Amino acid sequence: ESQDKVVYMGTVPVKEFTIAGTRSNAIPFIINLKNCGPAASEVSITFSGEVNSLNADYFSVDSETESSKGIALGIYDDKDVLIPPNKKSNGYLIHPEQDSIDLNFSARYISVSNVVSGGSANVIATFVLNYS
Repeated sequence: ESQDKVVYMGTVPVKEFTIAGTRSNAIPFIINLKNCGPAASEVSITFSGEVNSLNADYFSVDSETESSKGIALGIYDDKDVLIPPNKKSNGYLIHPEQDSIDLNFSARYISVSNVVSGGSANVIATFVLNYS
């Protein structure tokens, strides 16, 4: 059901990013899995995309002319643990009688520089489900 997922981050004032490492409020999102079947007992997820050049634990925002500078995007699991780009998340248990499961995540902007400029901050991340 969640093949294409758009997460709207809203507008975050530049003045909120006072020093490198400052995070915006979390924006929750859910990836819904349907028809899991009894064969899998666990699923993890890998988000892939362009890695930020200043901090490889985060996704890079687009590089358009009007894009914000000095920020990146982090994706977090349901326990607020960062899932770096191209790394597997912790596993989510799937019980044999479960036909569907909701995976809860959140996204946050983070300043990767002491100087942040305003502008758009779009990120494209692709997710892959890893069943075991």
